[in-house]
Amino acid sequence: ALEGALIALDARTGEIKAMMGGSDYGRSQFNRAVQARRQPGSAFKPFVYAAAFEQGLTPATLLDDSPIHFEIGIGGRSEVWAPENLDRQYRGPVTLRRALEESINVPTVRLIAQIGVDPVIDLTRRLGVTSELRREYAIALGVSDMSLLELTSAYQGFADRGILAPPLAIRRVVGPGEV
Repeated sequence: ALEGALIALDARTGEIKAMMGGSDYGRSQFNRAVQARRQPGSAFKPFVYAAAFEQGLTPATLLDDSPIHFEIGIGGRSEVWAPENLDRQYRGPVTLRRALEESINVPTVRLIAQIGVDPVIDLTRRLGVTSELRREYAIALGVSDMSLLELTSAYQGFADRGILAPPLAIRRVVGPGEV
């Protein structure tokens, strides 16, 4: 059966306003919102661009959207990784703004190759991501598994202008008769 998950956070406080971890708790107690680890895919790209902005690049900075390939070593042998855009089209020079708005893969990979993987990992750590992140250019395309709660919580830092409020499920505990 098809399953899904949802997390809604208050951007200012980090309070969890809604959480759904599956369609039927009676059938499965596995909470996909906090226990499932999935690749975020293009939802990870804003972290790459934010790290680039921290290094002084601007939304008007140009990136090349043309075919690219990398030789990578896997298990003692060399393979070629050639990321492609979803539409298999190339646009030539594009601004960071356009590349992010249109979620274009190749310029995003070129960007992480330019700024480095470490600044992106550092930024995600500062935004509360604790999952293991793969130290490779493909991280720009969201290949590292994380929970929906981690991803949503990290986005909360964007929504509140860089101020991080860790996710909070319980605001207070009251006894009988207390309000």
